[in-house]
Amino acid sequence: MQKNIKPAAGARLRDHADKFRVIPEGGKMVTWDATWARRVRDGDAVVVEDKPVKAAPAPAPVEKAPAIADKAVVTEKPKKSEDK
Repeated sequence: MQKNIKPAAGARLRDHADKFRVIPEGGKMVTWDATWARRVRDGDAVVVEDKPVKAAPAPAPVEKAPAIADKAVVTEKPKKSEDK
């Protein structure tokens, strides 16, 4: 079982399964075993409980653009030139 743990405030925590590298303050996923249970029980480590993230609302449906005709569509009428 994997759990996300981080060092307790002011503690420097090393990962016994990863060449005793220091665990960052933000936490790290580790394989849960008796060593981690003891460290949590002694107050050296804290299990980080991830809060469930609400799903983002579904995007609004997109209106499809009309198909373009083969010929250009003129939207404005050409201005007539007036002779004075």
